[in-house]
Amino acid sequence: MSKLHDLIRAVMTEAGGRLQRQQVISRVYQKYPNKPWKEKTIGQHLYAASVNRPAAYINHPRAPKYLFDLGETTYELYDLQKHGKWNNGYPEGKGPPEPVGDQQALVQASITLEKDLRDYIVQNLGQLEPGLTLYSQGGISGREFKTDVGKIDILATDKSNNFVAIELKVGTAGDAAVGQLLGYMKSIQRNIAGENRVRGILIADDFEERLRCAVSGEAILLKEYEVHFTFKDV
Repeated sequence: MSKLHDLIRAVMTEAGGRLQRQQVISRVYQKYPNKPWKEKTIGQHLYAASVNRPAAYINHPRAPKYLFDLGETTYELYDLQKHGKWNNGYPEGKGPPEPVGDQQALVQASITLEKDLRDYIVQNLGQLEPGLTLYSQGGISGREFKTDVGKIDILATDKSNNFVAIELKVGTAGDAAVGQLLGYMKSIQRNIAGENRVRGILIADDFEERLRCAVSGEAILLKEYEVHFTFKDV
């Protein structure tokens, strides 16, 4: 379990088991005045830990489930006797065991978001890092580039002609994402890069604390994406 999940569980327990989102954030910051976590990150951890939210199992499958979301931004510690058993965000015996309906729509939305994000980055690699260009060789594009260990979301080259493997994750990325990206990087180094350097960029909405520590000082850069909406008259 990440340090933040441990801390959230602790402050919930100290408060009697029930708090609103902003109260949790305030208590976390009281214990850690230097505020190592953003408010958004704490809020995401609350949602990710909720046993009764189907989307939490889709976007945050590795997060421990120890909270019950009461709605109105209020959470309490999950109690089996009080709340009953839950399966993938549904009451046991009342919800579908496989993704259907609204849950299937959430899966599709995640797939669509990742595809749209990938397409946007391919067209705007310079926003990710100045000098990045999409890899292209012999008619083979760096978009969804195939390696002998899997398919990279984007393979690019930087202004020094070094290779950059870019992997996208919708929601919170766990340490497994680092292992996946390292595998891609090793494959590129072995089969394509030669004497050129290979590094990685991992893009996600948020990152587990253990992952942040794992890549410290390594050849992998973490980037958070933010989704913005605009509106027009029709």
